[in-house]
Amino acid sequence: MIPAHNEAPFISDVVTGAKPFVDEVIVVDDGSVDDTASEAEKSGAQVLRHERRMGKWAALRTGFSKALEVGADTIITMDGDGQHSPGEIPKFLEHLEKGADVVIGYRKVRKEMPLIRRISNKITTFIANMLFSLEVSDSQCGFRAYRKVLEKLSFTASGFEGEIETLVVAKRLGLKIVEVPIKTIYGEEKTKVKTFRDTCSFLAMLTKLKVEELKALRPSP
Repeated sequence: MIPAHNEAPFISDVVTGAKPFVDEVIVVDDGSVDDTASEAEKSGAQVLRHERRMGKWAALRTGFSKALEVGADTIITMDGDGQHSPGEIPKFLEHLEKGADVVIGYRKVRKEMPLIRRISNKITTFIANMLFSLEVSDSQCGFRAYRKVLEKLSFTASGFEGEIETLVVAKRLGLKIVEVPIKTIYGEEKTKVKTFRDTCSFLAMLTKLKVEELKALRPSP
């Protein structure tokens, strides 16, 4: 499952790289104005389209709905910009086979990541772990795997803040979350993350989730 916005230069390599490890590749074209959709289709992906850009997690929700509709029991999500290596998909599948419900990648060596992104990731991950008793190292990574749990997950995010929301929801449900180290490749691609804006969105989501949790714990009058 690959959400993509204006990834025409990279999407073909991502799709062809993933195909040997999965039954089907679905690309959700989130309002691209380039040839992302046609390049993905030529590479063998099923393409779903948003007419306008709606956000990464809005695209993933579209893809998840389709996957559940066709009866998928295992779903891998990865970015369409080439920063995730499809060759690492078997590591995620191995942990699912061992009993994990959700497997998330973490970028063990992150010096290639822009400094401001590293700071943002550290801050949001620390706060998420503290507020919700998570034990994750990289809350913003989009390289993930889910097995037979999507029908249980309910999330509202449309943008990058969905990365954290799904982890909190999974934790609340008592799902087994496992991390796996991954490489992250930084080249000509341009990140879609707007660091200040999206960090604020992450923090706003964490605040919303904590308020909801406290309200649920409050005794009824």
